[in-house]
Amino acid sequence: MDAAGTGQGTRRHGRGVPAKEAVDILNTASGASSIRRDVPIQRFQRDVQAVNLHALMHPNTNAEL
Repeated sequence: MDAAGTGQGTRRHGRGVPAKEAVDILNTASGASSIRRDVPIQRFQRDVQAVNLHALMHPNTNAEL
């Protein structure tokens, strides 16, 4: 929610911040320690990257293949 209490500060086009962008921000803020296997953010980062690269996320590219 933004300072005015409208909830529009973190929203784009009526939707929340996309998961990939949110995880990228968190991963960057976590620094080098986020690449360790025992830190959960590295798993989140890998999972979100895998989903983002999945065929369902890029139907136009797959149609060309």
